[in-house]
Amino acid sequence: MRRDFTLYEFQTEAGMWVRLHDMRFIGFDYQVQIPTLTLRFVYDDPQWTPPEARATPVAVLSFREVLVHAWEDDDDLLGTPIEVRGQVGALDYLSSSNEFSLNTVNTRLRFSARSLEVHLEPVEDA
Repeated sequence: MRRDFTLYEFQTEAGMWVRLHDMRFIGFDYQVQIPTLTLRFVYDDPQWTPPEARATPVAVLSFREVLVHAWEDDDDLLGTPIEVRGQVGALDYLSSSNEFSLNTVNTRLRFSARSLEVHLEPVEDA
């Protein structure tokens, strides 16, 4: 990733812009041994997917040495239309405490982490 990286919008070494507000949050994995939290976002709307992102439309943010402070899903998660469930509201970072917060239409997640790695990957076949 380039040095002008931000969590919400960044450019790859090849010059492709990755904008989380144009992507859909598809979920996270949390591991307790070496506490790791992996967030995945996907370009799945042709209107917002850059042509150069079609081969690797999944942005993967892997956080290490994680402490989850809060995780909340709305009661009406299943009542929310599928096409908007993963809409990203914000992904914020507070540098003074290494604390992150992710807000989507139905999910709020707040955690701290010591490090972050980001990469792009293809969609896994179901």
